[in-house]
Amino acid sequence: MANAAALINEGLWRKDKAFQALPRMAQCTFLQVLSQKDLDCAGVLTLYLELLAKGCNELTVDQLEADFTTLEKARFLFVDYDTDELLIRSYVRLVSVKSPNAWKSAFKSARLVVSEKIRHELAVELRRIRRSDADALAAEIDPNPNPSEPHRNPIPNPSERDNPSEPHSEPPRSVPVVGHLTSVGTSVGEDPRPECPDHETNYEGGACLPCKRRREWDKAHPDHFERQKAAEKRQRATERQKAIDACVICDEFGDITLDDSVRKCDHQAVRHA
Repeated sequence: MANAAALINEGLWRKDKAFQALPRMAQCTFLQVLSQKDLDCAGVLTLYLELLAKGCNELTVDQLEADFTTLEKARFLFVDYDTDELLIRSYVRLVSVKSPNAWKSAFKSARLVVSEKIRHELAVELRRIRRSDADALAAEIDPNPNPSEPHRNPIPNPSERDNPSEPHSEPPRSVPVVGHLTSVGTSVGEDPRPECPDHETNYEGGACLPCKRRREWDKAHPDHFERQKAAEKRQRATERQKAIDACVICDEFGDITLDDSVRKCDHQAVRHA
């Protein structure tokens, strides 16, 4: 459990002008997501709006979405509703990087992010760390950053603001990074998973050399299937966004509003030039 104890800096109530400028509800919502036990070491949380809304009897999903809009404008966090992912922007830079174990876990978590939007913002934070392993991970998860887009000066996250009185610790050892993921979840530079012409799954009952090679490959690449699933999910999200962009009926979220009800569009009507 990456976030069993939330890391909240009490100085945000006294020193963080950007946090103090937020509406009270947005402040509470930020602290709520920051203290979620499933927040991973990359600062990414799978977004369950209904579950978050249960945190307070007076809270609604609409209020949460409004708070997320406010927090995103101030660059405290970023949300992608298509992939149900939320990023606490500088968590990886000011929290995880200080712990060798958390830093190592952040690499695995970053590679599993599906949203291109979240991957880009996470890569921006990684590049701000100014370390070779962080730069390599940023290039892996966001290999084609927009060169014309200047790096903005992000507002420091309240719980993640550097403490000037805290001594600088020795940086953790560099974590090796394999090349960026392909569309099928295999890293560039990584040998493909061996196939056996006789057995669909690894055969354990005899001396099958292809199965033996595949077992050895699986042992050397324990996160292969997780990365493959993440790549497939990312592809589905891309295809869904293309369908939304081409549809003349739904809004930018893929929704159709009928009277007082909202339903998802099937995108049967496409936009014609």
